[in-house]
Amino acid sequence: ALACRSALEMRAELDKINSEWKEKYGLTIGLRIGVNTGEMNVGNMGSEQVFSYTVMGDNVNLGSRLEGVNNVYGTTVIVSGATAAASGDQFFFRTLDCVQVKGKEDAVEIKELVSTSADAAAHEEWVHAFENGLEAYRRGAWEEAEASFGTCLNLRPGESATQVFLERMEELRAHPKADWDGVWKMNSK
Repeated sequence: ALACRSALEMRAELDKINSEWKEKYGLTIGLRIGVNTGEMNVGNMGSEQVFSYTVMGDNVNLGSRLEGVNNVYGTTVIVSGATAAASGDQFFFRTLDCVQVKGKEDAVEIKELVSTSADAAAHEEWVHAFENGLEAYRRGAWEEAEASFGTCLNLRPGESATQVFLERMEELRAHPKADWDGVWKMNSK
């Protein structure tokens, strides 16, 4: 919950900074955050002569991979299903995909951290349309998915993640996969 709250606060602060910088300098900067929850090793690592305080383990690596996955979907904060579950009911998430990140065998459900639960009403209709499209997409029901994603784009024109799924469906229609299971395999970090 603290990591999720921090991510939302960082995004809000960057929005303020970007507003100023856009006006003063004509440019903005981006932000990508990946959060995963699980067991890891934390502390001073190394030898007696050279060491540093760090964090290590598979769960750390997944968090790092999720940070990069933001590039694929045009999002800023992606969390694992484990993080969403552990954060309680304080936050509003959009189920984004089920992916197999590079270097991992198992697929993981990923979610976009949209807002606090208190601000969810402003996003519910759009997220509902997206998640209906995602569910149809996972089943290979392309027309149904396309209709839901179309509703999503009417509510949020140009929304990046929705565009990603529309492009994927076009590719999957052109080159069907006999073993389609709804899991997207990431080929890069």
